[in-house]
Amino acid sequence: MGIFGGEDLVVIMPGDVCEGRPDTTDKLEFQGKLWGITTIRPVAPTELDIIYKVAVKEVGDDA
Repeated sequence: MGIFGGEDLVVIMPGDVCEGRPDTTDKLEFQGKLWGITTIRPVAPTELDIIYKVAVKEVGDDA
């Protein structure tokens, strides 16, 4: 998986899912678990990033 090696999961997400650009302090909730973002790469970098490929690691159950 190249730059995403060693991560639990790689997620493709729309650019408007977070307020502003996502960063590694953001968390995702899905599959009944909380996931911490470890790596972010814009898939279609333009003036407005519309898609991100995000590597995540499980950090626990949803609160």
